[in-house]
Amino acid sequence: ERQRRERMVRPFDLARECMIAMADTLENSNDEEEEDGGGGGIQRQLTTKGVQQTMAECRELQVNELLGLEAIYNTDDDEDANKEMRIVDAPKFELLQQLVEQWQMDPDNDVLLKKITTHPPLSCTIQLTVDGKIHDEHLNDDGSGDGIELTAVLLLRVTLPSLYPLGETMNNTVPTFDIEYFCCTERQMEFTPDKPLESLTYLDETKLKESLAEEAREISPDPCVYMVVTACLMERLFEFVKMSVQGRHILDKYLCQKRSADEP
Repeated sequence: ERQRRERMVRPFDLARECMIAMADTLENSNDEEEEDGGGGGIQRQLTTKGVQQTMAECRELQVNELLGLEAIYNTDDDEDANKEMRIVDAPKFELLQQLVEQWQMDPDNDVLLKKITTHPPLSCTIQLTVDGKIHDEHLNDDGSGDGIELTAVLLLRVTLPSLYPLGETMNNTVPTFDIEYFCCTERQMEFTPDKPLESLTYLDETKLKESLAEEAREISPDPCVYMVVTACLMERLFEFVKMSVQGRHILDKYLCQKRSADEP
């Protein structure tokens, strides 16, 4: 029995490993975006110096927001520790940061202005672990009606359009929120290593993204990423999570075994 227990693994731990591996991949990726500032043709609309100035100001705010998010999420000083917030294609971010700093010192430099406004869009990933309760009439929650406690592990990718957050009169000026990885499980559940990792639930990503975008629009023109993540995604995630048939079967079997083991 002891040897069997030693061979057991937790889906929660495996899910976190998968999420971190995905974050590693995205951090080192080199997105081949067209050099149009990521604005869906906005570059063609840059007919006035005023619009270019607004975009440069937006890029300055974006750099500051991402640096602020790094300070919030990456609190461990250990260089080898996992970084919960990663900037995708960091060298491009560092280049934009340098351009913005140079432009601050020389705001009339049209060459710097053009480089800033044609820079590819900034993007980051945030690793999240969210605890919540799911209510399912087919699951036995001991009759309490409180639901079953589950934990979701997800990797959120945030992409900032060129005129975010100041381009109030332009379309597509709120961040894009994409779920790059999602897995929902029970924290203490264990299984043998030969079993594949499966999420017990599925996520209605379309409705979640609509809700996040609406929250972002309400906060606009203020920087919104942190508030959208904490006030909307973290608080409301389980509104968009439903049990799968297979997940219900796996969880029900686990809960029955757990109750049997707890009986005197």
